[in-house]
Amino acid sequence: MVAQGPRAACQKLLQLLQGDTTPGRVAKVVADWSQSTEQITGFSER
Repeated sequence: MVAQGPRAACQKLLQLLQGDTTPGRVAKVVADWSQSTEQITGFSER
């Protein structure tokens, strides 16, 4: 998953992914913080 936005919002998303109440099973979450290189618009599943 790649997310962009205010750091506080991304940190909240990271907490949700690492939490016990996810709708699916999440085996591993690795956070890599960096400046965005391009604007992401929309949402897509792969």
